[in-house]
Amino acid sequence: MFSMWMLHDELAGSIVHSSLGRASKARCLKGALPCLDINETSFEYVYVIDAQAGENIQIPSTYAYLVIVGDHFRCDEQSDCQYIVLNGEIGYTEALVLVLKAFARFNEWYMALQRELNDKQDLNRICKIGNILLANPLYIFSSDHSIIAGFSPGYDVLINDFCEKIGPYYIPTPELMNTLTSEQQFQQTFKAYEATLYHSDVIGFDIMYVNLGSSERFEGRLTVSSLVRPFEEGDFQIAEIITEVVRIAWRRSSLRYDELSQVFRVFLASVLEGDAAESKQTRDSLRLWRWERLGRFVCIYVMLSEQDLKTSTDAFICSSLELALPRSCALRFRNCIACVAPLTDDWSKEDILDTLRDNLEELVSHIGISSTFEDILEADQYFNEAAEAVVIGVEQDPMRWDYPFQEYAILHYHRFGTSRLSAVHYCDDDVRRLLAYRGKSIDYYQTLKIYLEHNMNLLQTSEALYIHRTTLFKRLTKIRSMIEADLDDARQRKRMQFSFMLLENSEHFSVE
Repeated sequence: MFSMWMLHDELAGSIVHSSLGRASKARCLKGALPCLDINETSFEYVYVIDAQAGENIQIPSTYAYLVIVGDHFRCDEQSDCQYIVLNGEIGYTEALVLVLKAFARFNEWYMALQRELNDKQDLNRICKIGNILLANPLYIFSSDHSIIAGFSPGYDVLINDFCEKIGPYYIPTPELMNTLTSEQQFQQTFKAYEATLYHSDVIGFDIMYVNLGSSERFEGRLTVSSLVRPFEEGDFQIAEIITEVVRIAWRRSSLRYDELSQVFRVFLASVLEGDAAESKQTRDSLRLWRWERLGRFVCIYVMLSEQDLKTSTDAFICSSLELALPRSCALRFRNCIACVAPLTDDWSKEDILDTLRDNLEELVSHIGISSTFEDILEADQYFNEAAEAVVIGVEQDPMRWDYPFQEYAILHYHRFGTSRLSAVHYCDDDVRRLLAYRGKSIDYYQTLKIYLEHNMNLLQTSEALYIHRTTLFKRLTKIRSMIEADLDDARQRKRMQFSFMLLENSEHFSVE
């Protein structure tokens, strides 16, 4: 389906006048037909009218899409009819041929996009095909603003001015991103869905963009830069068509299933096996996916049933996970799908669960999700958490779809002790959070432990820690801001004390 504006731009050299409004942006036209009766038209076609001679033809006031050849016509000022007037000197037959050729070109172009979907779904190829009608450089950005595909004939220098190249991807420099994100208009682009024009003084030229994803979630965008010619009205509809194709390709296969991504997946598999260690190779591998070693992560275990494997492929499930959870990485691991997802400041584990339900509940049978953890090199332990959650969860609640480990941690501990997972996995989240400070110059872990052991008595605690009460008060204020538990709640205090005792008494965890 194509729009009247697209046809207008294709016939621009022969147009003497046009009356096109918002309705001309609608992509509803299948093709062109000669007009036999001006009062018998369909919204699905544009009709070519011979108005070169004879009495003036009355153009209908209702919606219709017309190409008029000649000037023997009249139209009411308030008419809703969308029409283009061609120079009568070219003749009606030639005008009809021009319009039919325009639609043939549109169809050939669109079929090339469809063939790409049915073939390799190569995003760079899609950009090249899109460039046939857009002429200007075309790029696809991921949610973290990396350029992951694009057609740039002779404009690599321009990209290099703003971006750093990592493998096949271009990552905008921090300076550029800081400048862009400070602009109000740039922020507003995240709220738009349709093709929209954006001009930045930083870059110095117009950019047309279409967001990928939905209005609630920014997954990436398609952009076109006005470097070859100014934008035309039909370009916006062309960009929307390309974006629809990109969205389909985006969901059918992972955007990063190339040779470089396979290198990262091999690395991640070694992490999940527990074979990775701190090294330059580890740092370089993490950089491929724009991860840092330390952060906030969760592991997801996707249980695959025979039915799941009949209805979906590994690649489709992995790409669905990665699309649902931006910056995550999923792979086939042993007899399941494993996924590691970084948590941003505005994403909680509950947000991830909600997103997974929305995107995968009809795709796979069961999933397990680990506790949050901070060191990616510990992902193997937390992947085991997620796997254990599914095993015990399916046994206890077979009709449930998702199994967060924390909801089954106590049952798992009573059944297996620390024979399968170390003590830290059964601990209160707040205690685990404070473990990062254990042995530091300001040991918040030890401070809270001693404070609870002395029944929250400030004097006794300060004496036990050999610090002044004012210092202790400052530490406790900081601790209260770091944890979610209410220290005035006796039940929550007991839970934390149990965690401290469990860690100290476990043979898998020693306190120096």
